[in-house]
Amino acid sequence: MGRLDGQDLSTMDNARWARINEIFDQVVAADRVQRPALLRDLAGGDHALVAEVEELVVAADRTNGLLDELPLEVLGSGWSAPLPPGRTLVDRTLGAYRVTREIGRGGMGVVYEGVRVDNQFNQRVAIKSLGVGLDRPELHWRFKRERQILAGLSHPNIAALYDGGTTEDGIPYLVMEFVPGMPIDEWCDTRQLFIAQRLDLFRQVCDAIQFAHGKLVVHRDLKPGNVLVTADGVVKVLDFGIAKLLTPDPESGQASDVTREGLAPLTTGYASPEQARGEDVTVAADVYSLGVILYRLLTGASPYDVTGKSAGEVLSILSTRPPRALREVITEGSARERGLDNARRLQVMLSGELEAIVLMTLRKEPERRYASAEALSQDLLRYLKGQPVHAQPDTLSYRVRKFVQRQRAIVAATAVAILALVGATVFSLQSASRAREEARRATIMAEYLRAIVGAADPSHYSTFRSGRSDVMLSEVLDSTLARVERDLVNEPRVRADMYWTLGNAFRVFNKHAVAAQLLDSARILHSQTLGDQSLDVARDIHYGALLYQETGRSDLAIDGLRDALARYRRMPAPPDTEVTDVLVSLGQVLGVGLQQHQEGLALLREAEGRERSRVAPRWALLGTAQAAQGSTLLSGTDVAATDSAFARAVESYRHDSTRTRGELAFTLLNWGTAIGRRGDHWRAAALKREGLRTMQQIYGPTHSLTAVFQQRLGEELVQLDSLSAARQVMDSAIAIQETLAPRNYLEFGVGLRLLGAVERKAGNLAAAERHLTRARTMLDSMGNVRTVPEIGIHTEFSRLWEAHNRTEPARQELERAYAMARERLGPGHLLTRTTIGHLAAFAARHGDPERAAALRKDSAAMTSNSK
Repeated sequence: MGRLDGQDLSTMDNARWARINEIFDQVVAADRVQRPALLRDLAGGDHALVAEVEELVVAADRTNGLLDELPLEVLGSGWSAPLPPGRTLVDRTLGAYRVTREIGRGGMGVVYEGVRVDNQFNQRVAIKSLGVGLDRPELHWRFKRERQILAGLSHPNIAALYDGGTTEDGIPYLVMEFVPGMPIDEWCDTRQLFIAQRLDLFRQVCDAIQFAHGKLVVHRDLKPGNVLVTADGVVKVLDFGIAKLLTPDPESGQASDVTREGLAPLTTGYASPEQARGEDVTVAADVYSLGVILYRLLTGASPYDVTGKSAGEVLSILSTRPPRALREVITEGSARERGLDNARRLQVMLSGELEAIVLMTLRKEPERRYASAEALSQDLLRYLKGQPVHAQPDTLSYRVRKFVQRQRAIVAATAVAILALVGATVFSLQSASRAREEARRATIMAEYLRAIVGAADPSHYSTFRSGRSDVMLSEVLDSTLARVERDLVNEPRVRADMYWTLGNAFRVFNKHAVAAQLLDSARILHSQTLGDQSLDVARDIHYGALLYQETGRSDLAIDGLRDALARYRRMPAPPDTEVTDVLVSLGQVLGVGLQQHQEGLALLREAEGRERSRVAPRWALLGTAQAAQGSTLLSGTDVAATDSAFARAVESYRHDSTRTRGELAFTLLNWGTAIGRRGDHWRAAALKREGLRTMQQIYGPTHSLTAVFQQRLGEELVQLDSLSAARQVMDSAIAIQETLAPRNYLEFGVGLRLLGAVERKAGNLAAAERHLTRARTMLDSMGNVRTVPEIGIHTEFSRLWEAHNRTEPARQELERAYAMARERLGPGHLLTRTTIGHLAAFAARHGDPERAAALRKDSAAMTSNSK
């Protein structure tokens, strides 16, 4: 920038230049949004002055932090002496480089653009020099130190140093890589990058800083202006001008640290608390600054509002106040810049684990931050993959829970995988004392379980994977529990985590009484060691409630899930993963199990919204929330909403088809049931047949679940009068059920009922009666109330007696079916409305039109009230 509005810099008077420089310093330090108004006010109507300063500001922005800022303690002290006219390096030749123009300036230096002129090759460079008049020995020493540091930093994401030296009149300079890029925050915002894309880009920054740390160099002035992104998306970290070498300086014998004598410039919005206090810094200072950059990339704001604050106020804020919660600073504009349509979606996306990662980088105590930039980068990668992040309380229960969420396996080998997982537990870096304690407990658990389960022996896994013996697995769990009770009496935290792990493992084997006792013991110990309001206690209650849900104790399940949800929501940073999990479980119990449709659907829809807003949705959980909505709507009249929920669930499960094939099969089955109840039996059969094929691929042709799917397909084939095909699939299903009785009497009874329907339609009434009588006896022997199967038996017997022309027994069976449905399911349930329809049709067929009309009127009222 050799000329401004035709006025050569060498002829501009000192007063004019001083005025430009004074205004420039104030404007460039202001927030970008506030700059235009501030510049107009300071220029006082001088449009030429506005234009001159604007050009300087634009040029300074292009340099993006190649220039350093002054320390807090010397701001406004007069160090920013204006560059005297005639003392520019433009058009001078420095070694192999000619200076072509000035492109920016700051309080302590000037940056020029230059080109290589020794005919070796064409090269565009940035030349950084110390400002004329700033010839203090300390600053010359600093330039020398920067050159030494940059010479050892050869990395694709760090701007390279090419050369350096001193001009004839004693001005030190550095020749560096010219980076035509934008600050990382502006680059992301202008392209409206999604959160995941921003995290990927930010990890390049972490790579560069980790490399510098590996060379024992701490940057100490990380900020968006010092992190450029080129047009092709390559990050370049600039300006190691105030970097610190962690090795002794060869000349002084001391660590190279320019904080001595109060000379360390720092950028107030990005400096760590220890930097602001003038204390010695380590790599933790850079981790903190990386956290501030990450905070800005995610939210568009800063963790602290220090605008207009004095140095003392800034120091107090950084040292004592917690950073602002990410959700508090999000605006509609920042959401749009991140490719989202509203602020709420961004708030949800940034809650939970991602916020925990950011806040861990911003901890006041350096030792409680991430140990390195690499550790931060790896935690972000884990987040993107949906794996456990170290920023969360890294207890054994947390890691096991995340593993279960990723796998969603329903086979017994899951229990062993949970136990083996402990051997690989890695705990997050926290304060030194807590880290030692966590490491001690981790070692106990890892060695303990490795000795018991044989986690170190790969052949042991193959034994369990082969599925040869559920008994062996159960014995391992029993033995493990006995050892825990005997050996860990004086380790309450370890014992609590082990109880939680074993309790969930016993759930897999349906040892519900033992599982319930273990989960309750874990809750008591966690409450004693961590406090009643701790996250671990909430999880213990949560998983205890899941056990109640699985064993049909809906009242206790609902109480526990509501308690866990309230505890999660009361936490300062509610754990997003757990909240969503509870919403799904509670929604299932209320909506599907108890037919409390309104509340159940509200919970499930909230869960779906939360999960959809994640950068990397957990497709299995998302599909479960959607499928549960479909099942909740199954008994209602909103056909479009039902189909939409099941369709979304199928789509979600297919995103992660290698791990959710079982869930996909059941969703296809339930969707087919919903469509079949509306009379579209061809489409219903197609969906159920696809579900059956999927189930056969998972479990083979003789598994109990294969039989269940065959029976459900048989329902549709019977309605389509495809009796030969129906008999074929039902015979196969019954053959499988015969081998499982009495363990699976419920499904066996359902299968016999369907086979009775096949024989009735085929005219084999004696065979039909034999199958139906056996089915009724089987269901009665179970003792528990089985409403839907019982209604099915009553309905099918009614059809059989009607085929035998036994009108009164037929009517009585149908009346019992309707009374049972109305009493147990309620008048709004689809099965109740279907049954009263059967009863009305029966009355019409057998000469009772008044009864038929009354029943149809009741049916219409039920349908209207259910909408």
